[in-house]
Amino acid sequence: MMKQVHNRGVTLIELLVTMVIVAVGVLGVAGLQIVGLQQAREAGQRMIALQAANDLLDRIRVNKGQSYEWARSTAISAASATNCAAASCTAASLKDYDLQNWACRLGQPSNDCETTFGLVEADFDRLPLAAGEVIRTASNSNYSLGSPSAGTASIATVNYEISVYWSADAIETSCGARDVSNLCQKLSITAQVN
Repeated sequence: MMKQVHNRGVTLIELLVTMVIVAVGVLGVAGLQIVGLQQAREAGQRMIALQAANDLLDRIRVNKGQSYEWARSTAISAASATNCAAASCTAASLKDYDLQNWACRLGQPSNDCETTFGLVEADFDRLPLAAGEVIRTASNSNYSLGSPSAGTASIATVNYEISVYWSADAIETSCGARDVSNLCQKLSITAQVN
């Protein structure tokens, strides 16, 4: 006669192996969640930087007779700028207003920026350790007038490169410095303004 063996449940080893497999799966999902959140934060920061750069480019196009330039290391002197949103300005004053206002909005809220330009908390872009830069280059380009006998003409072109720098992890001490070893994020747009 044969004895019948009855299994009365899972063994302790089978239970431990199952727990290890489930734990590895849960840790993998948690890791994906963290990476997904970091990617979403970086995408949001890039979108804010792109909107800020496009905003200044639109302002340059409106006041294209002026030479817009701004170095990353330029200090913001909002108190000395005229608020052209509240008062009548010349084209040169409007250029100064546009650049100072743009630089103010890139950074963290400050009393000078809020008082001079009437900015509120929601107006600031809130990029960590942000700074902006505007580079202007002018040149003459030759183009054909159509037929070979018509000849060529020259046209003055002005190109702008607008860059926004910020620290993705807010660990950098300053993204406003011109130090190339600075590990700041950068978004640049280039456009021709005639």
